[in-house]
Amino acid sequence: MGLFDNLFKEKSSDKMSTKQEAFLGILLAVATADGHLADEEASEVFRPVVRMRLFEDTSRDDIQSYVTKIIKIIKKEGSEAVIDKCVPALPKELHAAVFAHACEVILADGVVETEEKAILEKLQKKLELSVAEAKDIVRVIMIKYRG
Repeated sequence: MGLFDNLFKEKSSDKMSTKQEAFLGILLAVATADGHLADEEASEVFRPVVRMRLFEDTSRDDIQSYVTKIIKIIKKEGSEAVIDKCVPALPKELHAAVFAHACEVILADGVVETEEKAILEKLQKKLELSVAEAKDIVRVIMIKYRG
């Protein structure tokens, strides 16, 4: 650790403040796990924002604020750190949903990289989903993306 690390370390909260921010954070972390964000993945990240009741009262400004904060953390600490910060802020009843959406994000560009597989496995464990439940979710998402 450098001489000035503690002095200049950002004091702003890196914790996720809402379940919406946590949900979006997980999807952005998964989308960027391989070091880049494909257009298809970006589209898939924001699909729940439009479709889910979870986001119905969330303003565009809030979404932009969440994205800015999350991207900053990804750049500074990496995708896995974002997942570590997001999972505790996400209610248990959204764990399977965010995992399903994360699978959709990863499959969106048609290529599943090694890093993406690894982050999905980490996410499954962090969310405390059983292996059987995670496999069922992956199977269903793969069926959706055939053809």
